[in-house]
Amino acid sequence: MERDGLYPRRWRIFATLLTTSLAGCAPTLPVPPTPRVAPAATASSPTASSPTASSPTASSPTASVTEGQLPPTPAPALHVEGLEELVGRVLEAGDMPGCVIAVGDRKGLALLRAFGRRERGPDAPAMTTDTLFDLASLTKPLVTSLALMQLSERGQLRLDQKVSELVPGAKRVGGPVPAPTLQQLLLHSGGLAAVTPLSLHSRPLHEVWRRLVSIPPRTHPGRAFHYSDIGYLQLGRVVEAVDGRDLRRYAREEIFDPLDMQETDFLPNRALRDRVAPTEERDGITIRGEVDDPRAYRLGGIAGHA
Repeated sequence: MERDGLYPRRWRIFATLLTTSLAGCAPTLPVPPTPRVAPAATASSPTASSPTASSPTASSPTASVTEGQLPPTPAPALHVEGLEELVGRVLEAGDMPGCVIAVGDRKGLALLRAFGRRERGPDAPAMTTDTLFDLASLTKPLVTSLALMQLSERGQLRLDQKVSELVPGAKRVGGPVPAPTLQQLLLHSGGLAAVTPLSLHSRPLHEVWRRLVSIPPRTHPGRAFHYSDIGYLQLGRVVEAVDGRDLRRYAREEIFDPLDMQETDFLPNRALRDRVAPTEERDGITIRGEVDDPRAYRLGGIAGHA
């Protein structure tokens, strides 16, 4: 295994791309004052609902880890004081209807609380700690990036390869601007545009994919960071072409099941959908349990970027 320093080089690359993916989709929130160390789950909030036995969960794909899966005690002494006050201020300002916070480590949970409601409106159901949420662009580091690193570790692909070398039907980029490598796509330095025109997705699905995997870079790869959904759409297709399973099945069998993430999925079933927090509206209908990203939705809900 190739090593450079304490950790293998490929896993330092994964840590970098996880950081960049999170940075690309993270919201800006006010920073609370530096907290003191507080004992586990001792603070209370007038806006919090009573927590149930499950921790916060997610959709598109959807994720869940139950409290029972973590060692019960002793809970860690983590910096959690001030979080509930911060959430209360955000709810009061109307910036969100509710949320779930879980803070912990392998020793246990220091904080697990649900706040507010699952959606806006006085009659909306209360938020609970087993509510499922749309993971959106966290699909990039939690599924697509991890899958690529697994395939790299197993020797099924190299990070210096290009999409056209691995995906049948992908056109080889010619001209003065070279095609990006998988590593450059992972790190959002492939020179690709951020998104595709929605008009592209009105075509038959096989035609959409043929065009998606052949989109060339606009700028020289490796020279600048430019957050790109297109790069991760292409990477998701690489996983499918190299492994032979679709991205949903690969994620289930190679990532979610080994981690006992039984409520994590690109297409949650009807029972799980009842616990999903809605995201926004599509054609006048509130989206619940379906990906809200319009391009992923047009690709059938399974895509490497959201």
